[in-house]
Amino acid sequence: MFGELKVVDGLFLGKEELTRLQQYMIDKVAFLLKQGGYGFLDDNSFEVTQGTVAGTVKIEESVAIDKDGNIIFKELQNDIQIPTNKVYWLAVSQLKSPVEEGTVSLQLVSSTGSNVVSGIGTKFLSLLRGNSSTYRQLRVKFSRTDNETLINDQIYLVKEVISDTEMTLLDPIAVESGLKYSVVGSFSQDVIPVTDDKFCYNNYRCELKLAEETTLNTVPPELGVDEEYTFLIARITNNNGTITIEDQRQTFYNTIVKLIRPNDWEVLLLNVGFVQDDDNPLSIRRVHFSNLIEIKGIFTSMNATGVIATIPEIYRPVLNDCVVHFYKDGGAEDTLLSIKENGEITLLGADSTYATGGIKNIVYSQLYGI
Repeated sequence: MFGELKVVDGLFLGKEELTRLQQYMIDKVAFLLKQGGYGFLDDNSFEVTQGTVAGTVKIEESVAIDKDGNIIFKELQNDIQIPTNKVYWLAVSQLKSPVEEGTVSLQLVSSTGSNVVSGIGTKFLSLLRGNSSTYRQLRVKFSRTDNETLINDQIYLVKEVISDTEMTLLDPIAVESGLKYSVVGSFSQDVIPVTDDKFCYNNYRCELKLAEETTLNTVPPELGVDEEYTFLIARITNNNGTITIEDQRQTFYNTIVKLIRPNDWEVLLLNVGFVQDDDNPLSIRRVHFSNLIEIKGIFTSMNATGVIATIPEIYRPVLNDCVVHFYKDGGAEDTLLSIKENGEITLLGADSTYATGGIKNIVYSQLYGI
């Protein structure tokens, strides 16, 4: 779970709050290192597929990050209803919420008189502590994600945390299931928050934005889609329960954001007449947290001329051709390669030639901007 500790005057910070604050920072740094910047985590994040019920769609657990480093986290959601006989566009952006992971059920155990909270996918031990001194007490508040009326609508004092999936409450409850929960902090006596400031944590969530298409094949302006904070994911048609999904992620992050891939090398596919070196193939990658592309590797020419390879769109220069050097079998004399806007890598200059006859053409690690 990604998020942040809410900083409010008078809030008591115990081991649980401080430990979670530390974990938030660790998780965010680890995620940023895996990413190369903002965009979707991988090709599966925010893929929209057919739901299990007619007229609905499904999104698996997904992660993205916006330009400011805010993490967009989406739990698995099935059966997202799409209105009938119209075309809709779906986008996502970051949302902060005090709601925690998992679902809970409330029951009264008559034999012990305990007010028991049972969880599925919850982490009570790391978030909560049992009843102690006044200034260290934690409470919980419940909520529903369906349209049912919430029965247990008060704030309840935690009595004992038994495990990650079980705790007891000091305050009386009614039997209820399918609930979400949020953690209410401990405050000094002169501070009594009445707004959402009473919650300890802001967890990074996802806002799904659905808007009807009013102009053919045009993204509705009310979605606020941009290249930094709101990401387009799908164009969806519901024809009397039959769903048609057009994936918009590829179009969006390739042409606008230039999808940020992890910091891994991608081996280029060479054209006929050029051969990759087995140990150091000609490869390319995007450098973390930058608009720089790194290219390096070795290839040989079987008397071939012209274009060596065409690089994927996300690595292509936007405005001007870029120039990199290569050396024939490590010699001092270098020759220039041109990386064009259309992705073609070829010789620069009419007099330039590749080394042939098994002699290696070596591209030492070089950077260019996109």
